[in-house]
Amino acid sequence: MKTCFISRLGGCGDVLHSAHLPELIKKHYGVDHITFETNYMGMHILTGNPFIDDLQFIDAHKMSYNRMSKNLEWVREKYDMVFNLANTIELEYCTNENDQRYYRSTKWRRDTLGKKSYYDVMTDAIGLPDTYYGTRGKLYYTDEEHALCQGWIDEKHKTYDKVILVNLSGSTLHKKFIQAKSIVEKLIQRYPKCLVILTGDEYCKDQAFEHPQVISYVGSQTNGFRSVALKCKYVDLTLSLESGLALVAHSWDAPCLQLLTA
Repeated sequence: MKTCFISRLGGCGDVLHSAHLPELIKKHYGVDHITFETNYMGMHILTGNPFIDDLQFIDAHKMSYNRMSKNLEWVREKYDMVFNLANTIELEYCTNENDQRYYRSTKWRRDTLGKKSYYDVMTDAIGLPDTYYGTRGKLYYTDEEHALCQGWIDEKHKTYDKVILVNLSGSTLHKKFIQAKSIVEKLIQRYPKCLVILTGDEYCKDQAFEHPQVISYVGSQTNGFRSVALKCKYVDLTLSLESGLALVAHSWDAPCLQLLTA
């Protein structure tokens, strides 16, 4: 039996960019069993992926760099193939703040960056040919989960013309939608029969607010990222400054606007 170990930690968007790899690895390399190591945010993305045989959670905050390096040494002895995808996009493709060419040369930025999607960058990282370009990651849910979510949205549509999901926070503290209340009030003024769902983590509870046409799931444990990610498929529009949630909406081919914070 041919085995493979994959390690990818990071935010939801980081892991989603690698969610297509297990299927391609099994198809291209003839791998029988895949173990995928990820962190808390990655578990939201990879849970239910049928091409992952063993999904392992790692609390990176409790492991030193040396301990994680030792773990990778051990898996290289145990598995036939090992892909450590740490910083794959961040160091090799994203803007490197230590590279002064980015700041000095517009030509260098145009020639070097933006040529491929991050999904294709990850495809390159595991040595696959460009014939696999264009393959995107996606989330997997049960038919029952889809039915429950769609049923919930359909019920809201009996009262409201539009259901709009507004995400207030991202995976880093600088991503805060401080204009949320004024924007939502304008949306409701423009679309009097719309319902707005607020989402976000516990760090943006101070941005949540009450309104007769607003439901807040900010900081909710029962409506966390994975639950919100499925709602993106069935709401009429997602507004997000969190790139991970925007990527999820794009994976559903659902309407989404990503907001940039100042």
